[in-house]
Amino acid sequence: SVIMLLGIIIGAIIITFVFERRTCCRFVCPVGGFQGLYSNVATIEIRSKDTEICNRIKEGKEYPFDEGIAACRLACPAGVDSSSYVALIEKGKYERALEVIREAMPFPGVCGRVCPAPCEVECSRGNVDGPIAIRALKRFVSDYVGYENGNGNKFIPSHEEKVAVVGSGPAGLSCAYYLVKEGYDVTVYESLPVIGGMFKVGLPDFHLPKDIVDKEIAHIKNSGVKFIPNTTVGKDISFETLKKDYQAVFVAAGASKSRVLKLDGEDLQGVISAISLLRKVNSGEEVEIGKKVVVLGGGKTAIDAARTALRLGCEDVTCLEILSEDEMDSMEKQAVEEGVKLEYLTSTQKIVGSEGKATSLLCANMRLGDIDMDTGLRRHLTIKGTEHLISAETVIIAVGQYSDISFLPEDINISRIGTIIVDPDTMATNIPGVFAGGDVVTGPSVFVDSVKAGRKASVSIGRYLRGEKLAPVLLYPSDVQVADLPLHSISHKDRIEPECIPVEERRGNFREVEKVYTESMAHEESSRCLGCGSCGNCYRGNENGYGCPWMELPFRNRRNTYCGLCLECFKTCPEDNMVLNIRPPNTDLLVDEKRGMDEAWKTFIMLGAAVVFYVFMMGPWGFLKDWQRAATTFSIFKYIGTSAVSCLIILPLIYALFVAASNWLKKDDHLSFRTLFLNYSYGLAPLGLFTWIAFCWGFLLPSGSYVIGVTSDPFAWGWDLFGTGEFPWTPFLTYYMPFLQIISLLFGLVISIDIGIKISRQMITDKGEAIVTFLPILSFMILWTLTMLWLFLW
Repeated sequence: SVIMLLGIIIGAIIITFVFERRTCCRFVCPVGGFQGLYSNVATIEIRSKDTEICNRIKEGKEYPFDEGIAACRLACPAGVDSSSYVALIEKGKYERALEVIREAMPFPGVCGRVCPAPCEVECSRGNVDGPIAIRALKRFVSDYVGYENGNGNKFIPSHEEKVAVVGSGPAGLSCAYYLVKEGYDVTVYESLPVIGGMFKVGLPDFHLPKDIVDKEIAHIKNSGVKFIPNTTVGKDISFETLKKDYQAVFVAAGASKSRVLKLDGEDLQGVISAISLLRKVNSGEEVEIGKKVVVLGGGKTAIDAARTALRLGCEDVTCLEILSEDEMDSMEKQAVEEGVKLEYLTSTQKIVGSEGKATSLLCANMRLGDIDMDTGLRRHLTIKGTEHLISAETVIIAVGQYSDISFLPEDINISRIGTIIVDPDTMATNIPGVFAGGDVVTGPSVFVDSVKAGRKASVSIGRYLRGEKLAPVLLYPSDVQVADLPLHSISHKDRIEPECIPVEERRGNFREVEKVYTESMAHEESSRCLGCGSCGNCYRGNENGYGCPWMELPFRNRRNTYCGLCLECFKTCPEDNMVLNIRPPNTDLLVDEKRGMDEAWKTFIMLGAAVVFYVFMMGPWGFLKDWQRAATTFSIFKYIGTSAVSCLIILPLIYALFVAASNWLKKDDHLSFRTLFLNYSYGLAPLGLFTWIAFCWGFLLPSGSYVIGVTSDPFAWGWDLFGTGEFPWTPFLTYYMPFLQIISLLFGLVISIDIGIKISRQMITDKGEAIVTFLPILSFMILWTLTMLWLFLW
């Protein structure tokens, strides 16, 4: 008895770990929580009436956000609702996810490639194992949905006022797009012959393919924005004319001019700016470049220029940067993989030439000094005596850009560094009706900051045109971050990084380096999200951070595990969004293929284990009934091995043969073998449950006196707590046992057939075809029942 008890305890512990996160609860809870019951054969479940309410993404409804919003959303400069679109991706609602992104970001495809992802830095999951790959998920949903179904809605102007936008970069296009959505007539002026500004001509294809930019711009153009390219404000049209013809002007001229270092030799042949190089390459012009190239600068533009030089045939590329390695950021890993050399803390003193051509650079090493009280950064000091020459046939200067704002009126406020001064809360300049944002205000900045400026300006311009008082623009429903998340209870799950094409496949071409997620990768990564941007009242119901008392039981304080049907979630839901169902509901029988294998294996284990345990404990071959026979003729290891093989290999293979027959009979080409395998296995669950019940009757033994005696005498060695007398009234007698087992098996068979037919009808519209396809599975069910009856009755 002691040995048997220990075996049960060890088995229970193993099963607990194996199935800890493979429970029905996490399948039905819209916010990644605990609703539902443990097994896929449970008859009751808790669901939300509307899953989108739980994620606060339902259109046309305002929410108080009393508990705050997700850290990722609060960290996004543009205010993109990351927590909602990640949740929608996890549910497979890709079109809706893209709509959520476009509510605050008109360039999902571009942002999914070039954004530095500040949302990931603040992601709460980063405190557990690694942040959610939010940027990569944004790219996935943009590429997956695509633009084949149209380029968006065309908005008809509903206001008389017109707005002019100077510059078609991310700031200008964002402002124009959101103003058009509000019903304003917007025209964008661009000095380049192409629309898109520097993110069209300033980024190489391996970083941002031009076809993606073109599709994003087509979406904006189709919304109703008008474009006038090849028109430079201040040259082809005056700023005064814009002020006269339009009721508001948004200045978003990007940082398209390259800064100079004022070094000796900067005018030598072979010295070019990174902006000029990238623009020529992106425009399809021929570019001559030497075999040995040195790039001055270590920012993103410098790295892009260095990687471009390699693709143009350069054999040796070195980037010189005065900053230290700790002060640098992304994209360098890919550059180093491709062969770019990075020299940190190196200053350039002059460019040396011969016969009018650059030949080398005179450089010196630097060290970090004390912190500059004005800038808050550490000073960079030259180390005397470290001067040295670095040979170069081509020198690329990438030390910064600036905006040409010479076209603006003299009375506009300009900072000492040559940027426009605006009210940061409204993006308004000191001239009424003139707004500005993006690089022209902040200097060169990241893409998502420019989108933020465009969004804020669109709101302020709308208020100005309606005669309203300008007020601070808030891009978030709340400035409070969700707190008290039970991070200690989250199980570890590694982040999935996007793959890159091999280095050897990058040489000599401009193919995009980073690959997009597959659908399975996107689903797996999005499922890591903690849902902390959801309503969450069912989590934060008491002072300990849990709304569900069941979660606070010893050894069960893990999210996504068990439900005790305490119905606390009903009490704490502010939207009255909970409902109790009889499971499985006829309208929701099909198993999610991405996670349904968990349910299938549970069914096989339940079916197989019932047979194995009965054979080795109660049947005619019951070795475990006699400890001596078990020790001599059948080892426990063989028993465990037989159980595993039966439950996880033999039974699924036999079942697969019948599924193959169904697959052969079906006519619907959209249904795969995997789909049939998973969903029909869900229908086997009741039969497995009642097979277990039939097996358990045998535990009660032929005498009612053993009903309790069996707990202390599992091997039937003769212990009898009530004596040896029989109780005539008890059904647990030898001649009653077969009837109980037959009733149990037939009951399970009927329920499984009923559910199986419903599942088949949900997968296959044609009723006749659905029944024909189900016939092999029906044969498997009947064969299983007959086998069990033979086993139990022999």
